[in-house]
Amino acid sequence: MKLSHIITEILPMIAMDKSPNTLRSYNFAVRNMVRVLGDLDIKKITVRNIETFKAQRLKEVTARSVNMDFRSLKAMFTRIVNMEELKINPFAKSKQLHVPENKPLYLSQENISLILETIDDQYFRTIILFAYLTGCRLEEILHVEWSDIDLSSGVLMIRNKKDFTVKSKKERGIPLHALLIEALTNLERRSETLIFTDLNGRKFRSQYISKKFKKVIRKLKIDDAVHFHTLRHTYATHLIQAGVNIYEVSRFLGHSSVTVTEVYAHANPEKRHDLINKLRIK
Repeated sequence: MKLSHIITEILPMIAMDKSPNTLRSYNFAVRNMVRVLGDLDIKKITVRNIETFKAQRLKEVTARSVNMDFRSLKAMFTRIVNMEELKINPFAKSKQLHVPENKPLYLSQENISLILETIDDQYFRTIILFAYLTGCRLEEILHVEWSDIDLSSGVLMIRNKKDFTVKSKKERGIPLHALLIEALTNLERRSETLIFTDLNGRKFRSQYISKKFKKVIRKLKIDDAVHFHTLRHTYATHLIQAGVNIYEVSRFLGHSSVTVTEVYAHANPEKRHDLINKLRIK
C-alpha cells in the first residue's frame, strides 16, 4: 500500500468515528508526507524517513505545525496496524519536536467588555457572549441546538451529533451565566433546531464567524494574535482567577485530563500567593 492509498482507502473507513476536522488534518498530513518524501510504500517507511520529513517540514512551517502532522500520521498508522495492514507503526520510534511551552493568550475583563460594547449586531454579540461565558469551541457552538439548553435550570449540554463529534467524544454539562440566559431568552429563533444560524436558518461556516470576530479585534487594535479560540482561553483563565477549582474548570472545558487545564494555572500568580499566605505560624 502506498501513502496516497491512505487517503483513498483508509480515511473513508475511519470516517465514521472521526470528526470532519480530524479527517481534514489526517488528509493534510498525508499529502504533506507524499509531497516531501514521495509516494512511498507504507511497509518501507523508516524512522529516518520520518526524521527527514520533520526536518523538511520545519523549513516550511513552525514546530507546532510539524507536530500536528506528526500526531495525525502516527494516529493513522496506529489504525493501519490495528487493521493488520502493517505490523509495526514506524512513528512509534520517533518523537515530536520540542516546543517551548507558551502560556495561552487571553483577554482582560476590560477588553471583553470593549468587544461586546463595540458589536452592534446583537445576534453576533450573543455568539461572542456565548463563547466567553461557556468556553465552548467554535464548532461546538455552531452545532448547539435549542434542545441542548435548559434555560429554566440554566444548563447547557454539549452533545455528539450525527454530523458532529465532540473533540474528547465525551458529552458534558456547563452551567449557564445569568447574562447568557437572558441573551438566549431574547435571541431571535432562526431555526427550530440550531441556536445560531444565518438569516435562512443554515449553519454558519466557522471561517465566517472567525473572520468577523477578527475584524472586531483589528478595529479595536487589540493584539493581532487574538482569535476566536482566545475566548475559550479567556473563559478558563478568568474562572481560575476567580478561584474556581481547576477540576471544575477542566470538566467545563471537556478536557481529557486536568493536566491539560493546568496550563491556565499561570493566570493569577498573585492569587496563588494569597492562598499560600493564609498559612499562619503562631
